[in-house]
Amino acid sequence: MDLIQPLFAVGLVLGLLWGIVHFLKGRNLAMPAVLSRAARRDADLEVLGRISLTPQHSVFRIRDGERRLLVGLHPRGLVLLNDTEAAYGQNTSARLPGNEVV
Repeated sequence: MDLIQPLFAVGLVLGLLWGIVHFLKGRNLAMPAVLSRAARRDADLEVLGRISLTPQHSVFRIRDGERRLLVGLHPRGLVLLNDTEAAYGQNTSARLPGNEVV
């Protein structure tokens, strides 16, 4: 008998949380406008391509307005590999210790 009341309370709380999320999703209030589909379509930021090198390492081509970025993703974070401004033809490449362009 002592176990029924706590289980009922946990079930009630989970049910209320599910109901709130369902209510907010139905009215498009669960996601901010920044993440909505309409906002993503109008955004200047776009992933042009992705290559998986290993399960934990990837390289992304990203368009940000007129800029084209080449970004490496690894378990400890991100690395900007290349940054090109298409309108001006300027190219800023990551350099290795021996001054070689990546």
